[in-house]
Amino acid sequence: MTKEPKAPKAPSEPSPIWTPLSRADLEACLEKHNYTNQHLTILSWLIWLPLLSGDELLRVLSRTERHLDVAKGDLAEHLKSMASLGLIETIRLREPSVRNHQRYYATDLGLYLYLSAVHSFPPLSIARLVRSYPVEREDLLARLARPHIHLACMSLVTRIIAEEETRGNHLVSYQQPWQHITSIAQKRYLICSDAALLLEHHASRAHYAFLIHVDVEPHQKEEREVEKWLLSLLDLRQSMRLSRQHWPELLIISTRNRLPLWAHLLLETSFKRVTKPLAGGITTLDALSRASTPWWDFAMLTTAEHPDQVDQVSLEHLLREPASLELIELFSKQRHLYEMRLKEAASPPPRTRKRLQRYVGNTLQDEADHLTREHLEALFGATRKSRQSVEGAGLLTLALTATEKEMLGWAAHHPLLDVLTLQALLRPAADPQAIKPLQQRISHLFKLGLIETRLWSRGKTPLEQQRYLLTSVAVKFIATRHGEPFSVYFVPPKYQKGDDEQLDRQWGTRGLNAQMNHTHGLYAFMRQLYRGTHARGEIIYHWKSAHEAARWYRDTISQDDEHARPDAELVFALSPIDQPVRMVLLEYDRGTTGAVEYSRKFTAYLDYQQATGKALPLLVVTSSRKATERMQHVLDTLQGSLPVIILLEEDLLAHGLALVLHHFPP
Repeated sequence: MTKEPKAPKAPSEPSPIWTPLSRADLEACLEKHNYTNQHLTILSWLIWLPLLSGDELLRVLSRTERHLDVAKGDLAEHLKSMASLGLIETIRLREPSVRNHQRYYATDLGLYLYLSAVHSFPPLSIARLVRSYPVEREDLLARLARPHIHLACMSLVTRIIAEEETRGNHLVSYQQPWQHITSIAQKRYLICSDAALLLEHHASRAHYAFLIHVDVEPHQKEEREVEKWLLSLLDLRQSMRLSRQHWPELLIISTRNRLPLWAHLLLETSFKRVTKPLAGGITTLDALSRASTPWWDFAMLTTAEHPDQVDQVSLEHLLREPASLELIELFSKQRHLYEMRLKEAASPPPRTRKRLQRYVGNTLQDEADHLTREHLEALFGATRKSRQSVEGAGLLTLALTATEKEMLGWAAHHPLLDVLTLQALLRPAADPQAIKPLQQRISHLFKLGLIETRLWSRGKTPLEQQRYLLTSVAVKFIATRHGEPFSVYFVPPKYQKGDDEQLDRQWGTRGLNAQMNHTHGLYAFMRQLYRGTHARGEIIYHWKSAHEAARWYRDTISQDDEHARPDAELVFALSPIDQPVRMVLLEYDRGTTGAVEYSRKFTAYLDYQQATGKALPLLVVTSSRKATERMQHVLDTLQGSLPVIILLEEDLLAHGLALVLHHFPP
């Protein structure tokens, strides 16, 4: 199989602390010839698709090397032998969404040995290899910085490779991520996606280009961000077509509960641009684990009344518009690489010195296991995302357990959580008091300088008093991991009070701290709700904070920007297979609010509804029956109708979210 490279780039500078690699080491390995053809085949795959798992390697090897009769046990022996020879290294990936497992990448010695043992024409130098393929340290850490993208994309491309003979689709090129700057009418446009691939269909001999977007939990973008991204793609498509350039189609890897959202936004954005919706298909992460991955065609999704009931199609159904020669070269870089190799063959570089240049460096897992607070502070020192922060995020991906990453994720969205609430969010079925394992994880985060405490003096117990906040390093790690700018989480200097760095660091923290009694009550309610939904088989897909749930609008009279600010937003379903997914805005009331405050709050929702034409379901949860009467009286006096229900906290916790649907039917 011909393997096509990533876009050319300059190699990063080697680390001065890396163990030297001498030419004598390479020559000794070649002379002993302890490696086999199977080892070279595995190296070739790890050069093109680094950080593959054992199952993914088995998948591609069983397809391409059937004569080797590769079995799982045989592959394990090959990998063990290659590791002992120093040709590959292993990383340990521990992510919340997948089981703990190992992944593999080629070492510097493995790269040099492959180039020395496999002779190609034109010859490929080590410098050209690392410029063209994602094999050096920087590339590996960039993929580890956002592991959910890598996991989804590797599942997709290895499935395509494994099914080549049965489906007739040959993977020609794959790049992750993919970026391209194009000039249209003297303007420069940046096209970027999580990945891009080029397929050749055996029957037609035509090539088809696709952009890949990964939209999986818990890294799914807000609806407005998705809409903005789709509009930008439509604008780029229109500009490229006007300049007679071909446009690739789009493949999305998402979750089934997001199908209605994607169907709505694909259609809505096409209406706004008065054009056809984007072409392509969407599949789920679960579907990628099955042979003959099913897809939902965009064209069918956008015209269906119930998107989740649309018939699924094969990938071949999405091969519609063949790519032009220019688009093929843009994706594959075949001609560019061939010309560069010819040029370098005409004037080969001088023989290297006794010490060989290193690009991968020492084992990544060992480096991650020895991370220190000081090293992390140096890596995340910049105020904007940088190569160093991406490196730090990649190392933290290897250093932290799945539970620790989940804890940081919750704390990034809900500052001032206590350990009991964290326990309910992370392990809703566990004993609420069995918090010792969680405290051990918290201690590790403290050691790395990722989390810190803030005491709430009015808490009744030490566990209630101790609240957790992310440090600046941890906030930047979460932002990098989610592919978001730091500004999404950090309060800009102009909005900082300057009297307390903890409260000025992250959006929403100061407001939560100012009404800590209310915050404590809300968090206590949410932990009980999470435990109850888990016991009933219900599922809460997303709990958004007050900052994230705020609804902004332009006041029709004053023309000022105003907002309605609930305490939370819940996205939920009565079961994992229940469709459609529901959304409700949550107001938590402790019964201490007066009629004036109720009137101001409900009026803001009514103004939003009148300004935007959107009626959002509002759930008010209170612990006081008298407060229920006061709120109902205020609602009766409003000049308008709101879709709102008021429930007692004890009733909602006893009967679950089905009680909400009883008042807000689909």
